Amino acid sequence: MKKLLMVEYNFPPKIGVGVIRTVKLAKYLPQHGWRPIILSAKPSWRDRRIEYIEEEEIRNLKAYRARELVRLNKMIKRDVHLGWSFPAFVRGLKIIKGEGIDAIYATYPYAVNMLVGSLLKRITAVPFLANYKDLWTNSFFPSPSVEFSAQKAMEEFVLRSADAVVTVTPSHIEDLRKFFPFLQRIYVIRNGYDPADFKAVTPVKFSKFTILHAGSVTGTRVARFIKFLLALRDFHDPKDFQLVLLGNVDSRVRDLIKQMNLGDLVKIVGVRPHKEAIRWIMGADVLLLVPAAKYIPTMKLYEYLASGKFILNIGYEFGEAGKLISKCKAGVSVIPDQTEIKKIIREVVYGSLINERMGSKREEIEKFSWPRLANRLASVLNYISN
Repeated sequence: MKKLLMVEYNFPPKIGVGVIRTVKLAKYLPQHGWRPIILSAKPSWRDRRIEYIEEEEIRNLKAYRARELVRLNKMIKRDVHLGWSFPAFVRGLKIIKGEGIDAIYATYPYAVNMLVGSLLKRITAVPFLANYKDLWTNSFFPSPSVEFSAQKAMEEFVLRSADAVVTVTPSHIEDLRKFFPFLQRIYVIRNGYDPADFKAVTPVKFSKFTILHAGSVTGTRVARFIKFLLALRDFHDPKDFQLVLLGNVDSRVRDLIKQMNLGDLVKIVGVRPHKEAIRWIMGADVLLLVPAAKYIPTMKLYEYLASGKFILNIGYEFGEAGKLISKCKAGVSVIPDQTEIKKIIREVVYGSLINERMGSKREEIEKFSWPRLANRLASVLNYISN
């Protein structure tokens, strides 16, 4: 079995939603001929295990830790861990020699992961795969500016050494090639769902028709979510249906629910453990999706697809989430307009829209299972390591 060094600053018990991708791929890569070995930062007493990840998923993963020397804040935007780069590089050299590593995988964010991966490739000549969970320079930095130029140079330094690039969405390919036209091998390996999470699940039983939103209603989601709430004003009878919010809810949303007297219609459940959240998802009639970004589908979308439930997407059909929902025949997208949302709610709750638009393509949805995605990653790794 070949060995893969996965450079990931955050790894349990250090938390971060982005680490889910690394853990899930590492969980299933051994089924496809690759044994992952993790290079991560040493956890502090503040770190706690992310509840999305079960203990058994990481128990058998071999992880090496490197201590962070100092946090050089603001030297890399959104990346305050530059002080981890040198200790991680030194540790990585020892791992490559001692373990007989066949390929290196590093992921953005953080930029420090990519820098360490690139330096290790340049010194050892071990094939290097750069993985993008988000875009780097052309996403967060104003152009033109000194900061933009510095970041672009740093990113180019990394990509010049990469044997392949993987990203989570097709729209990233165009953006990357626009800034770095020399790139040849770019692959899309999306985020996904774990089929193990859906085994032997007992759905929550609701007493009425239920629209459920799983995940936080914060940040960039708030504006669109408020439009959905405003569209609920004409639906006064809580006997017909309910909206259940599973996760953290912004105070502005909570206040608006009170101001509009929607307390009988909207139920805020709060955060629940991941296994329990799956039970709530499986018990709902409709799953509400409010994308935080146009081009990067939330990880929750893939669990929505796996559930086989009807998805109501408050977003554009040409957005990444909208295109996936249409391709999988898993629901409907509605523009974030109060009047249009009101029409869709009526058709979903009282009409026949679910029967007309629902017909999930399981073969399409199964492409987003982590075992299938790990197989795709293994294929890319086999190519660059041979």
